[in-house]
Amino acid sequence: MKQQDPHYQQYLSSAESRFAIIFGLLTVIPVSLLAASLPLLLSDRPGLVEILAAATLAAAISMPATWYGALRSLLRARERADRTMYDVAESLSEGFQMYDPDDRLVMCNSAFRKMYSHVEHFYTVGRTFEEIFRDAVYAGQHPQAAGRVEAYIADRMRVHHEAPDEVIERQLESGCWVKITESRTSMGYTVGIRADISELKSREQALLEKEALLSSILENSPTSIALKDADGTYLYVNSVFEKRNGLAPGRAVGKTVAEIFPEKTAQMIERQDREVLTKKAPVIRELTIPKENAEPDTIVATKFPVMSVDGNVSAVGFILTDVTEARQREIELSEKTALLETVLETVPFVVVAMDNDGRITFASREAGIHFGVPANEMLGRTLAEILGDRYSQGIDDFIGEIRETGKPVNRPNHNSSVVAGKINWSIGSPIIRASGRTSGMLIIIMDVTEQQNALEQLARASKMEGIGQLAAGIAHEINTPIQFIGNNLEFLHEAGDEIFHLADAFLEYLQVADAGGELSKVREKVDNALEEADIDYLKEELPEAIVRSQHGIADVARIVLSMKEFSHPSLKEKSPADINAALQNTALIARNEWKHIAALQEDLSDDLPEVFCYPGELNQVFLNMIVNAAHAIEDRDLAEPGVIGIRSTTKGNSVEIRISDTGVGLSEELRARVFEPFFTTKEVGKGTGQGLAISWDIIVNKHGGTIDIESEPGKGTTFIMTLPAEGQIPQQLSA
Repeated sequence: MKQQDPHYQQYLSSAESRFAIIFGLLTVIPVSLLAASLPLLLSDRPGLVEILAAATLAAAISMPATWYGALRSLLRARERADRTMYDVAESLSEGFQMYDPDDRLVMCNSAFRKMYSHVEHFYTVGRTFEEIFRDAVYAGQHPQAAGRVEAYIADRMRVHHEAPDEVIERQLESGCWVKITESRTSMGYTVGIRADISELKSREQALLEKEALLSSILENSPTSIALKDADGTYLYVNSVFEKRNGLAPGRAVGKTVAEIFPEKTAQMIERQDREVLTKKAPVIRELTIPKENAEPDTIVATKFPVMSVDGNVSAVGFILTDVTEARQREIELSEKTALLETVLETVPFVVVAMDNDGRITFASREAGIHFGVPANEMLGRTLAEILGDRYSQGIDDFIGEIRETGKPVNRPNHNSSVVAGKINWSIGSPIIRASGRTSGMLIIIMDVTEQQNALEQLARASKMEGIGQLAAGIAHEINTPIQFIGNNLEFLHEAGDEIFHLADAFLEYLQVADAGGELSKVREKVDNALEEADIDYLKEELPEAIVRSQHGIADVARIVLSMKEFSHPSLKEKSPADINAALQNTALIARNEWKHIAALQEDLSDDLPEVFCYPGELNQVFLNMIVNAAHAIEDRDLAEPGVIGIRSTTKGNSVEIRISDTGVGLSEELRARVFEPFFTTKEVGKGTGQGLAISWDIIVNKHGGTIDIESEPGKGTTFIMTLPAEGQIPQQLSA
């Protein structure tokens, strides 16, 4: 129960002590009267003196009882009042404490003790304010007193005694913020209130941070910003506003428009402000401000109302944005866009742009011709909707690959499913914004039919040129076995004559013998024929001559077969081919180019898979590489024969072919240019500069392979070619 609250009992004990003191003082009066009257009564003075003495004695005897009763009633009323005051203090959410006129603690409520729970033992009833405060300071509860403890205590005591109404805000060691308010009563008591303002401080700090952030944003904004009240007095302007209007910092705040700007300008501004106040809505205008000897500035002026809670306009905000550069960029962008559209309308190839849903957002004039639909009618439609039955799976795969990979996709030299007989080159790329977001794709389709036909003619011409250059060597390669076949046939012809002569002699001998004639003369003819024929020699040489002739015929057949394979007309479609056989045939055809200056080293994989390719065109590539290798070795002018290496192997899903030489090698600069059309390192008249350019087109563009070069000047060069091991039949695209 509340009566057993130790803090209240402490307070009550203090009140009872005061009662005892007062009662003791009042008791002294009747005792003094009694002491004065007794001598008179005991004296022999008669009459009035006795009567007075008796009255005094009676009053002295009755006075304590009367006073005690009255005082007790007063003290009970005081106790009830104190109890009420204590209960009221306990009900407060703020901390409450009270000091008597002697500055001693009379009481403090539960909220106060909770707030100061870490030093509650300092706040004992009867202790003076200075004793309590001093203990708290020396206990480290006031870190701001460090280095000046006594001066700090003296300052606080001065405020406590001389300015009790001063408000102090302080953060306690617990982190709690309190507002300390002290006041003096008419009876000299000091009442202290401690209000917890932690939440208020937190909100205040958040508000200050937001205010600092807003101020930083406004001050660092590149636009002019100002705020005026409804009467036209400036409440805030940022530094850009001040600089733009030539105002000193802080000069505008507190002044009206008329006090800052010239009369005409002020009238215009006030007129615009009235419009905002009347409409209660933003007003935006784009203005052109002339400048001497320069292009005019373009600005966007925005004025907006700041509404109060009651729905009235309390202020007018102003934002001035200089859009001169932006408008200039818009003009430049518009000009560039017009130029780009003109270019796209005149280029001789198809340009189509699509959004992420595949709907066309731009189509060039050539696109309309290609797809058979006017370009403006293609907008907003997909290719599937435009092409109908002509829309192929190849087109869908092409678009799908661009969308899935997010990278450019290149489809060289493929047959068009839109225009029969045309060969197109299609390039697709995602359209990526500056933010990194993909907003669609761009497709470019080029008709390369004429170029491809010209390139094929050039390739055939180059091939025939190569064959022409090799003709003498091939003739020599065929002539050698033909010569010894001819010699052997001459030998066989002479041996046949001798054998026939011998046979005639034997037939004559047999006829004479059958007729029973003289055999001696006939026998002499036989012996002479045997001697002339030299049968033992013929038995030894005739079989060998026949074998040599057979070998010669096989060599000629092999060369002719290689020539036939090499010169096979180029197919329109890819077909499986034995790469090892192609390398061997080409090396044989080019043998006369290298046999006197280099040795051929072949390292061909036994399990090399067939490659789906254009065999005749690959033969041309291999011939170019081998002939170039022979020329590189010849240019090095070695004392000993060089080496041409031909190697084939499987690398994952690809076939790798390496053709190397120990020739002069290539510098880094030359390696970067060897595949350029018409570029050659050979002397005038010895090379056209087309061989490697054509090789690049055949390997990379037609077969989807790669060509790399490893070379070191003075040591040699290796051309590394890769071809897909499992070729695919190319799909038709719409391009």
